[in-house]
Amino acid sequence: MKLLRWMAPGLALACTTVGAVTLNVTPANPTAADTLVLEVGDTAPCASIVPNTLTMSDGRVITAQYNDGANILCIAAVPQPLKVTLGRFPAGTYTIQLVPSNSLDRVAGTASVRVSNSSGLAGDPPSDNYTGAWAVQGQTDGVFVEQFGKAAFVSWLHHGADGKTSWAVMPEAKWEAGSDGVYRFRGGLLKTDVTPTGVGTGTSTVTSFYYIGMGSFIPGSSFDKASLVVELAGESVAKTFTLQRLRF
Repeated sequence: MKLLRWMAPGLALACTTVGAVTLNVTPANPTAADTLVLEVGDTAPCASIVPNTLTMSDGRVITAQYNDGANILCIAAVPQPLKVTLGRFPAGTYTIQLVPSNSLDRVAGTASVRVSNSSGLAGDPPSDNYTGAWAVQGQTDGVFVEQFGKAAFVSWLHHGADGKTSWAVMPEAKWEAGSDGVYRFRGGLLKTDVTPTGVGTGTSTVTSFYYIGMGSFIPGSSFDKASLVVELAGESVAKTFTLQRLRF
């Protein structure tokens, strides 16, 4: 299942130890945009997390499998602690449990995770993670967001008046309130041009960037809606594009 789409405005963690294995979740004080990572310590030298085994039951129990290394001829120890990405979660209380891959009915370690909502203050980070691909409604253009907490890298693939496609980017969009009080990722908008150089087998390309205005990525009232506002230099009227989140 796709745990990465769940968001956690804030977490309180309580870790327990069963036997020699210890569990911890980082970061200790995550925001809504943080990705949680389970760290497993005090394991055998060649123990490992079994890839792609994260599951979650209806009772909000997240299970990860691990190989305790007992049946492995250990030549080089695996760096500790062992780590596995959990994802982001909505408000609620969860139990994370670690089970040996050869004995799924036995729990080797647990950690209790309490997810709480953010305070709602102006300085809070976004209540969702907007990383992903967005389609411009009514057009074949697209917007791509890579969010890092209260900052984002936003790419805009669009068609010009001549029908040719080109890219513009907001490499340092910051989470801030607009003049209307609505929060958005806003930053300088740079156009990218790729120019071929040389001829024949010696052909290469040069990528250049230059400032064309300001841009804003504004989350909508639902998780799959947003808008892109482009304020081009030399133009008095901003352009607004309605975005629809693409799910894969």
